[in-house]
Amino acid sequence: MTHQQFNFSARKPQTDGSLAHQNWQQYLVAVTLGRPSASCKHLGVCKIEMLQKLPQSVLAANHNKGCPFVVAIASLSDTQGLEIIFCRSSIHPRTYHKHFMNTYFIVEEPYPFNMEGEVLFTIAKGQYPLLKSGTMITVRFDKRM
Repeated sequence: MTHQQFNFSARKPQTDGSLAHQNWQQYLVAVTLGRPSASCKHLGVCKIEMLQKLPQSVLAANHNKGCPFVVAIASLSDTQGLEIIFCRSSIHPRTYHKHFMNTYFIVEEPYPFNMEGEVLFTIAKGQYPLLKSGTMITVRFDKRM
């Protein structure tokens, strides 16, 4: 079984004025926030799952357990790392206050981003700047595995 992904190409301006070609893979995901070793409590990324594969009952069960999850687009690049764009309208006010109120997204322990058992990228422990707009919150995880 293969996972659904969206591929696109982008050209990034370089310091010399040329455009570098970048290939990105995009996934529509549900991000459960927290620390995996603490049953999704505390700060960081606890789980990332393909959104279209999650039945509503699973989403409801996670919500009822108090596991904060947010709808997002995860974009992966071979050279740039992982970027997660969180949909602001899917963030509960308590979740926003705990995870997104400050200027940094804090990851308390590494998280291996994988699709169907294949690790595509590891999010390292650390602080990552938050880029906020009216409808989105973006976090870029660099290649410091």
